[in-house]
Amino acid sequence: MSRMKKKQTYHQYDFEDVYGKEWKISPLPVSRDGQLNIEDCYDSSVLGEESEAERVDRRMKALASCRIMLQRIISGDYVESNIYPVYLNRKDVPRAEKYRTSREAQKRLNQKNRQKKYIRIINTNFRAGDLIVTLTYKDGEYPSLDRARKDIKNYLAAIGRYRRKQGMTPLKYIYVIEYVDGPTNKVRIHHHLIMSAMDRDVAESKWTKGRVESKYADPDDDFGLEGFARYICKLESNGRHLIQHSRNLKKPIVRENVTKLTRRKMRDLVLAGDDMGPMMEKIFQGSCRYIDSKTYISDLTGGFYIYSRLKKKEVKTMETKTASDKANAKADSNLKPVKIYIDMEWKGSLKKGSASYSIVLETMFKGRTYTAVHHGEVVNTTQNRAILHISRIALSHLRGNYNLEIHAASGYLAGGFNLCRFQSAAEREYQNAKNADLIDKLLKVAAGQAIRVVPEQHHAYTDWMRKEREKGQQGERDPKMWEKTIDDKR
Repeated sequence: MSRMKKKQTYHQYDFEDVYGKEWKISPLPVSRDGQLNIEDCYDSSVLGEESEAERVDRRMKALASCRIMLQRIISGDYVESNIYPVYLNRKDVPRAEKYRTSREAQKRLNQKNRQKKYIRIINTNFRAGDLIVTLTYKDGEYPSLDRARKDIKNYLAAIGRYRRKQGMTPLKYIYVIEYVDGPTNKVRIHHHLIMSAMDRDVAESKWTKGRVESKYADPDDDFGLEGFARYICKLESNGRHLIQHSRNLKKPIVRENVTKLTRRKMRDLVLAGDDMGPMMEKIFQGSCRYIDSKTYISDLTGGFYIYSRLKKKEVKTMETKTASDKANAKADSNLKPVKIYIDMEWKGSLKKGSASYSIVLETMFKGRTYTAVHHGEVVNTTQNRAILHISRIALSHLRGNYNLEIHAASGYLAGGFNLCRFQSAAEREYQNAKNADLIDKLLKVAAGQAIRVVPEQHHAYTDWMRKEREKGQQGERDPKMWEKTIDDKR
């Protein structure tokens, strides 16, 4: 029998015991008149001084038996990189002097770690277009903390029920209750939260306790929604309560590799200092844009720790790629507008059921409306797969490129097209993506179209569609004749 290879266990420094002092590459000293000192023009080792490279080499001699860990923490479009030494044998780990952390220092460390945690979670789960909401109470109402907790839970339950009725994706949220203890407790309790994208008017109408302020999330280009995460963590540290969130939030992805970097490569990164950007982008094979970094060092045992932040480079949207592939493609504004109305009646559970549906294709020419109608049914499927199947059928009736406006009661479909989530999944080759087969088929028939989804429960044809389905009528107007009509009018 062949022996199984024993899994290697690496040991690393205790960061708080070893690191913490920021390393800076010393700038060239200049005299008062702005000229370089003459000794700076010669080899510093000849003059008995230690050069920057020699200093780095001396400090890395203690790391002869180590390997270099490249850790990547991926939070949505944002990537954090940690580069530090690890050891195969615990005996090789340099020992640092033990000291006791003060209570105040430990509190600051806990707060810093809490901020990092929620920055990563929020950037992983929320995007532009999601809602940031502040909920307040009416004048004269000062609920207790327990009552406020019940109020926010009831509000989120109402939002969740609405989304389920509309066939939208399950609600994701993070909230914190802001309040200040005092002898009079006159600081009014209110709530801050971020949650999945939906209609702002509906979200505001579900709160009946007072005033509501809402806005669409607008992530910073370099740091995403870090500002909001730091704000709610600051509030949480001042109170006696904890930040609460839904259970369906995705965790950041952590990847580690001890064979990608050498000690020589780490030395070059340390010496590069603030100019390590091109080197870091090369490590990530050009898939990320460098933002900033910090290098830390231990005065006790030596060794470096490089922390960098990067952002994934933007991928072209479906419309942009189509335009680049076609030299003579027209702008979206020049495409003929077509509206697609979808109504779906669902029976069964969210995971397995059936739907009877109707599709209306509508366009206008010289004040006259042209339409085509299709009715059908899908069985033994989920709501999200059903809407993907129905949308593919609707788009398959089109011949040519159009400026499409799809009206459907589906936040899943809206997020897929409006926020380019379907296209992003395709760019990742559908890794960990649900319904990949239907998304791929939908994107193929959607190629060349400029698509915007309006998520609404009731539209201009809803009542008519339901009456027609009750009568059992099927497709009064032939879609092929409709295609010919609009193609002739283009």
